[in-house]
Amino acid sequence: MFNSEPELYSHFIREALRGANEIVEDALQMDLINGAGVVYYCGSATSDETMDATCELTYKDLIKLSKMLDDNHVPTHYKMFTGSTNTDTRTVDGGWSIYCGSEVRETLMSMKDLHDRPAFIPVKQYASGATTVKGEVGRIYKFRIIEVPEMMHWEGAGATATEETAVENNGTNINIYPMLIIGSESFTTIGLRTDGRTHKFEIMSKMPGQATADKNDPYGRTGWWSIQWWYGTIITRPERLFLIKTVARI
Repeated sequence: MFNSEPELYSHFIREALRGANEIVEDALQMDLINGAGVVYYCGSATSDETMDATCELTYKDLIKLSKMLDDNHVPTHYKMFTGSTNTDTRTVDGGWSIYCGSEVRETLMSMKDLHDRPAFIPVKQYASGATTVKGEVGRIYKFRIIEVPEMMHWEGAGATATEETAVENNGTNINIYPMLIIGSESFTTIGLRTDGRTHKFEIMSKMPGQATADKNDPYGRTGWWSIQWWYGTIITRPERLFLIKTVARI
């Protein structure tokens, strides 16, 4: 049921935009995962089906990845656009950023370097001397870790799990978790929000009343809302998109 109160009208618009923005972010995440030009399997795995409990990200994996990134000429900085009108640009340097889900937090925080010392440096130890990114939790070697709560994963896509399996699984097979390294100029996308001159989304509504009345609702008691927008992604430099596949500890 609809209401003509301005506060409720604003609430519908706000929730519609939040929902649309979440859909766009999910679609972009899937495009980047599927469009990655480099796929790195942790451990001895060569495919999803061969990923077992030993295929967990290690410090040596990160060293190998840094060499591959250098070989592909991926810059150690990127530009991040924030703000609803896409006018605030921040440059984060000093390493590459890895986007991952909260499931691999224990794997990262318990990682040891080649000298058997803790490799994870929490963000609070360097935040005052560097520009941090929203969601950044720490740093390992040349990589800054950005935790994404809505990060997707492949449930049960790995090897068969047993009762002794100490990694996340669906009861039958092991779950696989992606970690993304996104190099600069690797993709471009159509955003959802306005650029200050034009809008990339359109909201339509009909309030209850004569406008919505028909034989199924002769008194027009039900109204409706809808929102549409344009979305698209172009992978311009797939060799700068790195997808890491790892398991996660329970």
